[in-house]
Amino acid sequence: MGGNLTFCCTGAMCGAKAQVSQNPFILPGGTETPRCYNMTDKDPIIEAIGKDSFEWLLREFSRETTLKDVPDEVLDRIGSVDITVRNYASNRDAITSIAVITFAYKLANNAQKAQFGAKDILLVKVLAKNEKLRRDGKGHSHNRIWDAPLFELITGEVGERLRAMRTMNSPI
Repeated sequence: MGGNLTFCCTGAMCGAKAQVSQNPFILPGGTETPRCYNMTDKDPIIEAIGKDSFEWLLREFSRETTLKDVPDEVLDRIGSVDITVRNYASNRDAITSIAVITFAYKLANNAQKAQFGAKDILLVKVLAKNEKLRRDGKGHSHNRIWDAPLFELITGEVGERLRAMRTMNSPI
């Protein structure tokens, strides 16, 4: 990829005919967010997440994506997030985690609830750590839930159960 590469809220790359499938920036009912991402601009979110990771989120993260499909760089960042720090704005790991969570909720056509943000970050951290162990050939649960689409793990029953619990980072 070279030159000016712009990801539009319509899911297309500006100046190209390629279409990004299941782009989470297209909201239910077909309405679009008013944001386009030009990869040559200095966008602080893209810089924090990293160009390659952001491109993966836009192009590859879909309703079929499982933990096995998540790039190592994204897993490393999510698995490294410090869940005890409540100021996530300047933390690259937290920003990457929040981006994955946001994309998952968009794919599920669900609204995120701010009061559960810390629990969602804890969930993706645990998922990432488990996947890293699996990739390293270390202890791994053989439960078929780990093969479920990532967006379902975050927004579905697994996520709902975690959000209903008291956790060290969110007693709500």
